Amino acid sequence: MKKTINILLSLAFAVCLTSTVQAKRGSDGQLNLLYWQAPSTMNPYLSGGTKELESSSVVIEPLARYDEKGNLLPWLVEEIPTVANGGIAKDLTSITWKIKKGIKWSDGSSFTASDAVFTYEYCSNPDTGCTQLNYFNDIKSVKALNSLTVKIEFTISKPFPYAAFVGYNAPILQKAQFDGCQGAKAQECNKQNFYPIGTGPFKVVDFKPNDVIVFEANP
Repeated sequence: MKKTINILLSLAFAVCLTSTVQAKRGSDGQLNLLYWQAPSTMNPYLSGGTKELESSSVVIEPLARYDEKGNLLPWLVEEIPTVANGGIAKDLTSITWKIKKGIKWSDGSSFTASDAVFTYEYCSNPDTGCTQLNYFNDIKSVKALNSLTVKIEFTISKPFPYAAFVGYNAPILQKAQFDGCQGAKAQECNKQNFYPIGTGPFKVVDFKPNDVIVFEANP
């Protein structure tokens, strides 16, 4: 039996997702996560609520994330860029992420740098109404240098450039799925917003806004 997660509307907040839980792949069994209110969407760029961010984090993932001690960990990338390893420019005006080889979306297609570029364009479109826009502040451009390399250029020197594509507030959306959902159309794309294709340990198999979400293990 494939593992499922049910998120139910409840009078008690029973379980909070942690980076440890998120790191594990799905297996047999069932886990119920109870919240005061159930999530209204699985698109974290259209909601700033903790329940939406936590729920979506088991499906769509960032390039890097923090562990329970606040350490920044490479997630979909080979390493955390620094000045020492050449990933951050000496003048602090750019950061380059190198994506791990072989990462797949839950539909079997390849995860590429183009997905990160698209995510930036999606959120930075003023008509999208992106709730996480502050994570993309001071960005001049986001470019795919090749299929596995993303370069972010800033308008100013950034002593701490780890905001865009870092943490559950700024994960990567699949370009193929969300293309056509930018700007004013963002809120209308219910299938994409409720059933996002991801790289995480689970995928959504049933979503009822403000009621219940059922996840299935992403093999």
